[in-house]
Amino acid sequence: MTTELTLLNGQMPKLSWLDIAERKSGAIRLTPAEAQPEPRNLRRIKGEVQHR
Repeated sequence: MTTELTLLNGQMPKLSWLDIAERKSGAIRLTPAEAQPEPRNLRRIKGEVQHR
């Protein structure tokens, strides 16, 4: 576990979507991810769940 935590600690400063700093609103800030396209069958699944 120590080895894995050391590797994580070394990679964190290189992550462009992660910002860790002292601030009132919280120490960790993540950049929002881009929206993914809607899966092909999602509407049918939602319709079936709503029907049931």
